[in-house]
Amino acid sequence: MWRFGSAETSSKIIANAEQVGWLKSLSMLPKNKAEWIKGTGRFPISILASPKGRLLDAGCGWGGVAFWMAPEFDCVYALDAKLDGLKFINIRASQDNQSNIVTVMGSVFRLPFPDNFFDVILLNGVLEWVGTFSSAVSPEKLQLTALKEMKRVIQPEGALYVAIENRYGLQYFAGYKEEHTGLRYISLLPRKLANKYHKLKRGDEFRALTHSRYHLKKLLNLSGFNYTKFFSVFPSYRNCRYAVSIPGVGAIRFLLRMVRVWHGRWSYKLAIALLEKISHYPALLEAAMFFSPSWLVFASPTSKPTLSVNSTPTPQVIEHSSGKSIAVTINNRRANFFQIKGISGDLDKKYSLSLTSLAKDKIKTSTLILDIIREINPDLEDNLPRVSLYETRSGRIECTKAVAAHPLSLSDICGIRAFYTFISSFSLLFIPDHSYRRVAVDFDIRDTFSELALKYQMGEDVFNLLENRQVIHGDLNTNNILLVRQHKALSVVLIDFEHVKIGPAVFNWYDFLLRNYILQGGNYPLSPKMAIRRFEKFPGNASAEQELTDLTAKFLTDCHVPLSMHSLLTRLYFLYLNRDDIVAGNEVMNIEIERMDLQL
Repeated sequence: MWRFGSAETSSKIIANAEQVGWLKSLSMLPKNKAEWIKGTGRFPISILASPKGRLLDAGCGWGGVAFWMAPEFDCVYALDAKLDGLKFINIRASQDNQSNIVTVMGSVFRLPFPDNFFDVILLNGVLEWVGTFSSAVSPEKLQLTALKEMKRVIQPEGALYVAIENRYGLQYFAGYKEEHTGLRYISLLPRKLANKYHKLKRGDEFRALTHSRYHLKKLLNLSGFNYTKFFSVFPSYRNCRYAVSIPGVGAIRFLLRMVRVWHGRWSYKLAIALLEKISHYPALLEAAMFFSPSWLVFASPTSKPTLSVNSTPTPQVIEHSSGKSIAVTINNRRANFFQIKGISGDLDKKYSLSLTSLAKDKIKTSTLILDIIREINPDLEDNLPRVSLYETRSGRIECTKAVAAHPLSLSDICGIRAFYTFISSFSLLFIPDHSYRRVAVDFDIRDTFSELALKYQMGEDVFNLLENRQVIHGDLNTNNILLVRQHKALSVVLIDFEHVKIGPAVFNWYDFLLRNYILQGGNYPLSPKMAIRRFEKFPGNASAEQELTDLTAKFLTDCHVPLSMHSLLTRLYFLYLNRDDIVAGNEVMNIEIERMDLQL
């Protein structure tokens, strides 16, 4: 719950919002604060808390969460003790024609609402600050008082959502400054010692208290919230990219297969490395969650909060029981909820919520492509996901039903062979005219390939190849390649057709190679040094794994493509991937790739 450095800054933003619009007014802020006010990068709370009418965003600040939740509820009450943020919310609501947000100036210790008034209450990055609102009472007593007031105004079956840092988060052990004080290691110290440290450095008491999972649960129980569901969040609740339900050994194992290299601070890379080391020991893996960076908690006075996708006409319940756990991944396009079965990390169901209009359009096309594939080759039915679409207030949700399966590992040579066998059959699909006419023209990328081939003077053979009208999956990361083991045999289920394209199917293999062996992990854009080091092990180079080189040669032969085109196809598909938002800006890498001569 940050504030601006001065009242003058907030006044300028409010004045600009009235004159040029609220969105343009945020350009005078640092990017992280602007994004926070916009409401981006959030854990999609509404997908796990069924909308029932009235929601309270307590300590709403400048309304990022309130506007995020508004489409899901009949009325959102945005409450704060400061007037500047409420003024901004009113301006934004007026300019966006958002009529169901009501601003209220008030205190979390004495809420101006009747008993049992709200269905959902949010304390998003607020509870830790409550102890700073007064110096007359201990911080923890103030937190307890605020929580009891939340209990008074919530429905008996309602849900309280709390987002807060973990007092014992791994980042603090690694020397990361505690967010509320700017001091290193202070949250790890005993409270009395931390208080002396704070007085020495800041001149007053240490009152911005965060808690361990055990102590936070105790506070909630003392306040009357007897039922809780915890999520461990990485890297933080403010910028959620990954989350797992607790307990959730299976969910952790599932995510570890997806997150091989951490894209961030070294402390988080260390966290992933440690989790990978202990992933074979369920008790240790569960204990490691003690050091989670942040907590997300759903709490209720009378019953376990229901975790469900708010689809119509019937909500789709995401189970979190003794046999199932939940893993969450979030990017700038989609929020994915994986229901994991057992402790082995096998996928049971996947729910995808589109966060942009483009992602919503892609869901429609991806479902259509699956229907076309089934029509062309019914034998592939067992290798394709069963997808259902549901409508919600905030857009379309895709539900993928999977069999007991786990993502492919690059160290699993048997799994790679099984994937190769499947993708070879998949790449024999040719889309007939009547089916092609059903697909939006934007998904045919042959012209894009032709432009690149012409720009880089790649020769007539490439242009002849680009006449093929086949299916390119477009996102063959290993987490989209699920392995099913039946009677010692491996089969493949391919999921997530969001990025499906029309073009030569030979590029399926290059999509797999480049995404997993070159682009996976690390920061973007990759440095030339990193690119060269990775390409040294790419099929066609002397230091490449012989098995991978042999499979590449066989795939080209099966697709009736000369082996001499391997180097050209690698360059062409990498140039195409460079146009993606994720890897855009890697022009320096293109120069290096042009110098490479990959020979099979």
